[in-house]
Amino acid sequence: MFVHRPDSMAARVVAAGLGVALAASPVAAMAETPHGTEGKPGESYGQTQLMVRADGTDLTTPEGENKELDQVRVTIPVKIDFVAKSDGELKGPGDGVVKFSNNSTMPVHVASAKVTSSEGTRITTAEEERAAEAKGEADVIHLGLTNSRGDAIDLGGYTGDGGALKEGAWDIARSPQQDGKKRETDSVNKLYLNKLGGRISGFGKLDPARETQVGQIHWTVRPGLAKAANGGGGA
Repeated sequence: MFVHRPDSMAARVVAAGLGVALAASPVAAMAETPHGTEGKPGESYGQTQLMVRADGTDLTTPEGENKELDQVRVTIPVKIDFVAKSDGELKGPGDGVVKFSNNSTMPVHVASAKVTSSEGTRITTAEEERAAEAKGEADVIHLGLTNSRGDAIDLGGYTGDGGALKEGAWDIARSPQQDGKKRETDSVNKLYLNKLGGRISGFGKLDPARETQVGQIHWTVRPGLAKAANGGGGA
């Protein structure tokens, strides 16, 4: 979760990861960013761990709690577990589970994403994963998702310096609810990450018998809707 304090509006950073394993049930978790992690003024940063797991557990979506509602408060996915099938297909949590939740007093937008691979693994595009598999290379991973606004991204295309997300496709409305707890349970202030899946070229150094982090997504969240933030239409 990202937290903006109204007095500083400073950026805060968190990490979320991606994992892969031979298991039954993919899992996701959402939480708040820790206080005191700051970046550029007016921006929030967060990371999603990408995990691979071996033994599945019941699908859960625990969210961090913050008793003090700040001016800008966004919950981000901090961990996404993928399950590896015997044919190399990776399956993430089902649709409507992994989400950004805007519990702020204003709309926000997810501006950019940057994907990093963990040591010993390589997150690539779908085309690059197929080529690696054909060559017999192991631990090459493709992951993709489609948000609830219909914008599909290949995470392999956001490695290196990362990239901007499609303007307007990652806007998250504010909740009209005045109570902080009601904002958390509202439906209008959510952006879901659906169709989570991909493929692994094969297991090499990665141990399929235990949960392994294969990478991270670093998200940048900014106040306001994307077009308004860039000088376009109003929010």
